[in-house]
Amino acid sequence: MDRSEWWQGELADDVYRVLREKELSLPRFCARSPQLHLRRHFVDLLATLSERLQLSVATHHLAIPMLDVFIDRHDITIRCLYTCSICYLIIAAKFEEMDEQVPRLDWVNRLEVMTKQGLSLSKEELQQTEFLLLRTLDWNLCTPTAAHFVDYFLWLSRREDAPAGGSSYRHAYTTKYTAHFLQLALQDHVFLSFRPSVVAAASIALARIEVKLPSAWTLYMQHFTGLAWEMILPCVEQLIW
Repeated sequence: MDRSEWWQGELADDVYRVLREKELSLPRFCARSPQLHLRRHFVDLLATLSERLQLSVATHHLAIPMLDVFIDRHDITIRCLYTCSICYLIIAAKFEEMDEQVPRLDWVNRLEVMTKQGLSLSKEELQQTEFLLLRTLDWNLCTPTAAHFVDYFLWLSRREDAPAGGSSYRHAYTTKYTAHFLQLALQDHVFLSFRPSVVAAASIALARIEVKLPSAWTLYMQHFTGLAWEMILPCVEQLIW
């Protein structure tokens, strides 16, 4: 997938519109899995593996909702959860990363989490598991996540503050705080009740508050995102609750 800075291109409005349309048809999360109490552990695990394998934030954020769909529809063992989590990370990497960055099977089998759990995947087992997991998703990997919206919103935030003399230092900290709030939202399944665009907007609004910008969510940003402050406020409140 092309990871160019689409939000600065001529097709930015069209790409954003498609992302907003696609998020309306995301699967509803019912929170009915017997393994739901283990979700945060696997979210943290995938965050650690993504960092260790130098995968993008988009890959990490795509793997989690795919895993959520699977566990919401199946009752599986903890051992299988490890296998499915890692396979979903590989699937997400194949969709988001350049070919050379996709984790190879020998890398995966050498991971500490694999050796500690006594897990080892053969090429055939990996292919069979990927097939099962993709079938659960109806072979649809075009899943908008908060990570797909956040760079566009951050760009709008920086462009909004530039005329007022917003510094690159302040923008760097806005980006840092935004990443923190995005990860916080990823850890709790309650945020699956919000659309990804709203989670991204709420994370940036709180980040702007942290760096003491004049407004958390300006009229300028409301205009270009189509998200009013009243639409993101419940998510903001949930993040600081």
